[in-house]
Amino acid sequence: MTDQATATLYCVVKITTIGDKDPETEVFWEGPDIQELSQKYPPSEVFGADELGHHEIEGGHIRWSYAFHKFETGRWIVCEDPRVQLRQGLSGLEREIDAENRRMFPGDFLDEEDYEDVYELECPDCGSPYCDGYCPERWEMEEQWAHERAEVEREEVELQALDEAIQTHEAQTEEWEKWAAEYYGSSLKARLVRAQHWLARHLRRAWQRLRR
Repeated sequence: MTDQATATLYCVVKITTIGDKDPETEVFWEGPDIQELSQKYPPSEVFGADELGHHEIEGGHIRWSYAFHKFETGRWIVCEDPRVQLRQGLSGLEREIDAENRRMFPGDFLDEEDYEDVYELECPDCGSPYCDGYCPERWEMEEQWAHERAEVEREEVELQALDEAIQTHEAQTEEWEKWAAEYYGSSLKARLVRAQHWLARHLRRAWQRLRR
């Protein structure tokens, strides 16, 4: 930076940072004419349109920004952006960048009425308009549903195993009944076997009613 004992002198310092390395600085512009600075590098409120604003590429790996200094009392001191707006309305470049910003990031341009429209629908689980369907109440309900489904599946497996056991017992009882009828005729043992068959059949019907 040049030390000059003249009218207020300004300079713009470019700060470039690559990754985690120490930033590098260089004098980007120097002079006393704020009008010239404002004409050459006009300020802008449109994100990304101000050439002397913050910029980054490669996902933020390479970043550069600008700092403003003025020469006062024999030394350079940091100061606020001294530029002034010399034109009215947006330039053609600003309008293009603004349109691209609105296309890429529409949520950044919602006003209060837009937010009311967006969030007028509430979550059916917790009643909040901000959870987007991923609230803790919904997670707890889904965990409960999963537990209940697992219990139902376990009970179905047990009932199926019991049904198969009853069917096997009935088949064996029928075989024993036939054998007993042939061997014992109408004796007491044959009647007992028939009683077992009757009991197994009614147990199976009872389980079928429970499964309904």
